[in-house]
Amino acid sequence: MTYRPLILFVCTGNTCRSAMAERLFLHLLQAHGDEERFRTASAGVWAHAGRPAAAEAVALLASQGLDLSQHRSRPLTQQLVDEADVLLVMERAHLQDLTLRFSRTRGKTYLLSSVTGERKDLTDPISLGEEAYAACYETLLAYLTEGYQHIVAMAEGASPPAKPRKRWPWQRR
Repeated sequence: MTYRPLILFVCTGNTCRSAMAERLFLHLLQAHGDEERFRTASAGVWAHAGRPAAAEAVALLASQGLDLSQHRSRPLTQQLVDEADVLLVMERAHLQDLTLRFSRTRGKTYLLSSVTGERKDLTDPISLGEEAYAACYETLLAYLTEGYQHIVAMAEGASPPAKPRKRWPWQRR
């Protein structure tokens, strides 16, 4: 059996953002014929084990033909961090939390929006109603679709593109 890199989506409670991202990315892998090349999973930095996905997330994905009804939350552990080839987090606070709480995250943990060249947090829709979930879904879909090739390249071990360094006016070029 060949090794299949693991792409791990991380949010706070693992009942909406990371759960939806995991399911959406699996759907994209299937659409690209890559489901046998990669594994996907999700976890939450402060998740309680075994909680179902938020009802709004389940209903929203069901309306798109995707099943999230069997999802159960799981807390992020050092074992999951070690197993993952790429960790994609929803907020800058998650980046900081991972760095403080877990070892061996450097070089494989990224803000999800960065795969499209942005640096934006994805707002947690929990308790904000259906419109917030729909906005979260649309943003996730955009990031995952636009950043698909970048994500799979990172998972395969390719280095992310170098960011241009900011230079201060007094620095030479």
